[in-house]
Amino acid sequence: MAELKRRKVFRVAAVYGGAAFVVLQVADILAEGLQLPPGFLGAISVLAIAAFPLVLFLAWLYERTPHGLRRTAPAAEGELAGIVDQPVGRRWPAGILALAGTLLLLIGGWTVLQSTGESAATGSEEAVEPAGPDRTRIAVLPFSNLSGDDETATIALGIHNDIYTRLTRLSGLQVTARPSVMKYADTTEDLADVARALNVGSILTGSVQRSGDVLRIVVELIDPAAARSLWANTYDRERSVDGLLALQAEVAERSAVELQATLSQAERQAIQATLTRDPEAYGYYLEAVDAFDQGFEEENTRLAIRMARLAVEADPEFAAAWAHLAHAHLYMYWDATDRTPERLAMARAALGEALRLDPVLPDVRVVVGIMHYWGDLAYDEALAVLNPLEREAPSTRYLIDTIGAVKRRQGRMDEAARYFLRAGELDPAAPWLAEAGITYYLMRRYEEAQPLMELDVERNPLGGYGYGANARLHLAWKGDVEAARRIVADGYGVRAQNPMLEWAAVHTEILGRDYDRALALLAESREPVLGELQFFYYPPDLLRGRILAFGGDEEGSRAAYESAARVLESEREALPDDERIAGALGLVYAGLGLRDEAVAEARRAVDLMPLEREFWRGTHRQEELARVYARLGDTEAAIDMLETLLSQPGELSAALLRIDPEWDSLRGDPRFQALVGE
Repeated sequence: MAELKRRKVFRVAAVYGGAAFVVLQVADILAEGLQLPPGFLGAISVLAIAAFPLVLFLAWLYERTPHGLRRTAPAAEGELAGIVDQPVGRRWPAGILALAGTLLLLIGGWTVLQSTGESAATGSEEAVEPAGPDRTRIAVLPFSNLSGDDETATIALGIHNDIYTRLTRLSGLQVTARPSVMKYADTTEDLADVARALNVGSILTGSVQRSGDVLRIVVELIDPAAARSLWANTYDRERSVDGLLALQAEVAERSAVELQATLSQAERQAIQATLTRDPEAYGYYLEAVDAFDQGFEEENTRLAIRMARLAVEADPEFAAAWAHLAHAHLYMYWDATDRTPERLAMARAALGEALRLDPVLPDVRVVVGIMHYWGDLAYDEALAVLNPLEREAPSTRYLIDTIGAVKRRQGRMDEAARYFLRAGELDPAAPWLAEAGITYYLMRRYEEAQPLMELDVERNPLGGYGYGANARLHLAWKGDVEAARRIVADGYGVRAQNPMLEWAAVHTEILGRDYDRALALLAESREPVLGELQFFYYPPDLLRGRILAFGGDEEGSRAAYESAARVLESEREALPDDERIAGALGLVYAGLGLRDEAVAEARRAVDLMPLEREFWRGTHRQEELARVYARLGDTEAAIDMLETLLSQPGELSAALLRIDPEWDSLRGDPRFQALVGE
């Protein structure tokens, strides 16, 4: 025993044991915090045990001397008796041996993991399969109604939406947006296939069955790649507001814990907070949300407004419903369905109520950002609101796509594209991939834009939006009129009477110089104005005047332009500062040969919407001014504007210049020829 003490074996053993314990605790924290593979902690534990005899053996054999590491000499006579008084500096310090042992543990653990990873990558065919998405990427599928009645269906829908909403408040989770999961209600698809389609690593499923006033709710959190349950529970609850709210909060928090999402105190409070205690109000709210999710057509937006109003009438303290009401009013204003001060005032009033009730609710804050964006064109202010929310609750509905849209309006195209791609991951059913494609298209990176637009059409064949955007891409990229025609025809096959699609169809035929077909398509349209309303305000007679002029019918063109002028002049009285109306009037006056009036209105449109205020809309106003110059025969001014337009992101391209009849008067000019590559 004395010899063991002399050689510091006991001391090394004690220090090593303490150090190994600390290392195991640290390893446990790292394994959870960094989401290391399950084998990490086990590897460290095995190595700790295996290294113990080695460390003791080294302590017995060696000591540190002034001349370096040496074998420990046998004890001299009398040395064992005085071992306690011997200086430590001439022996191998226990701390050094312990440190060596702990380093051995960490290095060994890492080596084991590396070798495991290598074997997985180079082993059997089954091991070659790449790892799926992180488990923290989760989809909450609609809950099944096992009772089959309408009342239970409503309850199941409410439970599903509430749990989904609570999970979106957490920074550590990426939650697939509600519209993208609704198509999987009562799905019979394999959950692994659903997970791949939604690009998630976890799926939460559930069912509701009612027996009198008792509800049986079954919830299961699934790892679809491994085909195993992570957590499941069955709840028997009385059909009461308090019972359901408590259950929904419990399910959301337990799911987050099982997914190893770290919850801050603020997030624990947020996940417990409820939107409303009024079932009737909540039902109306869900109908408003569903209406908006069907697409942003005017009919859906008006229904969303009506349902949200019923929700706040039933519960005036319902902050999320007030925010949704503000959002719907804002969309009608932004999309120019009703771009009046009165509509914007209604949006501000509803948002004011939401802010009064719950200024920190993510649903409210995102609409504050949208108000800055759509209502004020105050893009820095919008990002000041939205950027913190991205860190705190990144799955908040409309957050990521709105940040992308704001950056695009600022001309920050690369950043915008990245945000739209993220939005497409969160909500594959929404047209965010098409928006990413459009962003690349504005940068004239057409090869990157094309697969995104095609994927959007594949995912959302009934949308109409993707078809129109894809047709515009082929026109701008290669001037490929035939490809655009095929895409438009496909769109009409699944979704006729879509304004974007109708505008694309007419525009394609103008560029293809089939003026009879363009007029026929225009006559079939029921739209009071054609095109994307936030960018253009073109009455059908304005387009008819252009088409007839291109076809050589000057008399018919003049009559159509005069009719369009009356419509636009009337609209200008109601909306005197609307840059779309000013730009359209510039084109009409140019068509009528009113030089001074045409240039004045087109320039006023550019002044009303300069690039510094709004990049994308600003480029449209610049292009209209170039068209006015070309129509009036001012070649130099027209080409000056075209050179500016092609030097910055935008929809105009050399291919479009080559085929658009608007620029026929410029084709003999060497500067124009240089622009189009001739």
